[in-house]
Order: sequence, then structure tokens, then C-alpha cells
Amino acid sequence: MFISEINALLELQKSVQMQVWIAFIERDENEDLKDCFHFISISNLYKFLEEIQKDNSFQQIKVLRIPNQFLKKIGKKISFSVSHVDFSPKIIQKSIQIHLELMENLKNQIIMFIRNNKCYKSNIGREIIKNTMKTYYSKEVDACTNTLINDKVILHSKYKHLSLF
Repeated sequence: MFISEINALLELQKSVQMQVWIAFIERDENEDLKDCFHFISISNLYKFLEEIQKDNSFQQIKVLRIPNQFLKKIGKKISFSVSHVDFSPKIIQKSIQIHLELMENLKNQIIMFIRNNKCYKSNIGREIIKNTMKTYYSKEVDACTNTLINDKVILHSKYKHLSLF
């Protein structure tokens, strides 16, 4: 889920003064829908985001992947009761590690793609997503590409293909 969406939903919750919940539906390997939903309150999700953002290395991440143990599984009966979620240090560290590994992998994929293909900055997100089976989102690819440009790993000039320094 995009961090910007979490922030927007928190603002919605504040303005309507009612608890906002996010629902996810389960899919199987073939992307077919299952008869199972998972919920999490925006309050709990925001608390998790605050905990994970205490680590400075998390600042460049634009998408939050929510650990399954924080989601409330709903079968036949839906219950919107506010519950406490345990954000143990072990879960926080594991989540940070997963996110950072994904970002490092994405940086490597961007570099390899630029090394082997001609591509403009405006197209890199679409190309990476197409080649990684939807593992990443375009905002993540854009943020990583900008980081690599700022770190002088990628050379970017208007109207020219991206290249490596």
C-alpha cells in the first residue's frame, strides 16, 4: 500500500471522526479471488508505519508491505472491533529488512536494465514492472531511479536515454 494513501486515509479518519478500515481480498496463484477478506484499521497501520519509519534507511520507501500477522482475517462474519496490534521489535526489524532487500534488488534490476537496454527515465517504471511480474510499483521504481541519479550511479539528461556513470 502506498504510504501517501495511508496518510490520506488517516486524514479522512480525522475529518469524519470515525474509524477507517482497509480491506484486502485474498487471491490464489492464478490471481483468482477467494472468499476471504483481511482487514486492518488505518490507526494500527499508521502506528506500524511510525514504528518502521524510525529507522532512517526506510525514508526512501514509498510502498508499505503489510505483514500478514497484522491483518484480521474475516470469513463469514465481519466484526469491526478495534484491537491492539503488537508491533514487536522483531516484526519491525523483519519488515524493515524485507523492504530494504526489495529496494536493493530493485536498484540492481534498474542498473541491469539500463546496462542492457535503451530507456528514457519516463519509461523505466513501466519496463521494470513488466519485467518483474508486478513485484514493484511505478512510484517505487521512480523513487529508486531518482536515488540512483542523485547518488550519481545513473546519468540522466533530458531527451536522452538513461546511462550508467
